[in-house]
Amino acid sequence: GSGALTKLDYSICLAAALGFLMVNQKDSVGLFTFDEKPRSIFPPRSKQLHLMRILGELASSKPGGRTSFFENMKRLAAFARHRSLMMIFSDLLLPLEEVTEGLSLLRHIGHDVIVFHVLDKAEREFPFGEPHVMEDPETGRKLSVAPELVREGYLAELQRFCKALERECASLKIDFVPIDTSTPFDKALTSFLVKRARR
Repeated sequence: GSGALTKLDYSICLAAALGFLMVNQKDSVGLFTFDEKPRSIFPPRSKQLHLMRILGELASSKPGGRTSFFENMKRLAAFARHRSLMMIFSDLLLPLEEVTEGLSLLRHIGHDVIVFHVLDKAEREFPFGEPHVMEDPETGRKLSVAPELVREGYLAELQRFCKALERECASLKIDFVPIDTSTPFDKALTSFLVKRARR
């Protein structure tokens, strides 16, 4: 990543801070992490000790490989039977249809959903000048790229994807929170909490 925190670390910090706020309000907090399959599942509880276990699990998290978003949203739906607030932290750089189907499933069964769309500054701006070897973090595949030839098309495609994702979330009545990892973490958290409080 191009910022001080990776996308994963930034997501963990946000999730941890929100978890503390919720437990302090006597709300229950759970955890469901996944790549192709679920990696960790903690049922919702409102105890500090439970939150500490969740934070310990998050602290040991490592980026996964391929992600099966829709399949895991089905698993999450089966696991979370009571109407809940679901906070999803991800770059969601997946086929839009798969993401939309997964989010639709959660909304259809009555969950309130917030999507934290976490991207690195380099992904948003593509600041590369020299020829670059890019690696797909999910497949490990490497590709040699001449930035000046692909920058314009890449940025246009990313903007199209982000706008489409935001539109889909709006149509599903899902809060969409774009996050840039170069934004100071406390500023992003405060901005979200203020916006949420105005609802």
